[in-house]
Formats: sequence, structure tokens, C-alpha cells
Amino acid sequence: MSLKGSILLRPLLGAIGLIVLFGGWEAAIRLGWVPFGLLPAPSSLGPAWLGEVRNGAWLQAIRDSLTHYMTGLVIGSVTGAVIGLLCGAMPVLDALLSGVVRVLRPIPGLAWVPFAILWFGLNTAGATFVIAISVFWINFYAAYGAVHAIDPELYEVAASFGHGGFWARMRTVVVPGSAPGLLAGLRTGLG
Repeated sequence: MSLKGSILLRPLLGAIGLIVLFGGWEAAIRLGWVPFGLLPAPSSLGPAWLGEVRNGAWLQAIRDSLTHYMTGLVIGSVTGAVIGLLCGAMPVLDALLSGVVRVLRPIPGLAWVPFAILWFGLNTAGATFVIAISVFWINFYAAYGAVHAIDPELYEVAASFGHGGFWARMRTVVVPGSAPGLLAGLRTGLG
């Protein structure tokens, strides 16, 4: 009998694997193979979690995490989208910032953690910064690419209707024309 042919065999083997993992983990703690305090026993995790729920620490931790997540998401998304739109619409600004973008973009979000700790300390501002800088690049490139994907004829149409100035083009062509790309960047940034 093959594993592909059995609907129940694969989940059963998965459950056995989990039992072996947690059983071996519990045994290693109880037999003293792992130094005390280095790793909690699986049997102690449930009561510890219930204690955190009862004293309100768990709910407060969720609130704190969601607060710096949402703050970082808003800051990174808005600044990334605005600067991406402006760089896409203004070749001079694009050229001016191209070197900065090429230097900073390849740095992964987690690599900013030491800088966040140095600059902000161990608090929610540092976590907010790391989230914002990670989300910034997603939204920057989504907006930048969306502006470059706008049909050039739309600019001509806007100019023929009297919307030839920069801010008029931004309002009538760039922002509406790049909206699908902006929303795709926001959706990706949520992840």
C-alpha cells in the first residue's frame, strides 16, 4: 500500500511523529538530559499559558503587538506609496534617490533589528521601525511600478482637458491609474 493511496495513513503517521517529538522532548526534560531552565517541558506549556491569560499579560501582549504592527504598517505603507508615486512621476527625484534605493533596498527587514535596538532601545518603537522599513520597500516598488505601467496616452488626454500641471496630472492620472498597483502593494505588505 502506498502513502498516496491511503487517505488515513498520512495523517496517522503525522500524529505519530508529533507524539514522538513531544514525548521525546518531555522525556529529555524529565530525565535531565537538558539543563533545567533551558527548555520548558511540553506539559508545563498549557498551565503557563493559562496563567498568562488569567493575569491579563497575554491579552496585553497581543494588544502591544497589534499596536506596533498596525503603526509600522501604516507608516511604512503610506511613506513607501507616496515616495514611490513621486519617484515614478518625477524623473529628477527618481534619479536623485536611485543610489539610496540601490544601497538600502537589499537590506532585509531583520537586518535592521540591531539598528532599531541601538536607535530606539528595547521598546515598541524599534519593532515599529522594523515593520515600517520592511513594508516601505514593498509599497515603494508597487507604487513605482504602477506609475511606470500607466499608459502614456493618458497623460496626453489629461493635458488636452487642461490637466497639464504636475499636481493636476498626479490627481487625475497618476493616483487613479496606479491605484490597482498601490492596493496590490498594500495587500502584499499586510503579509
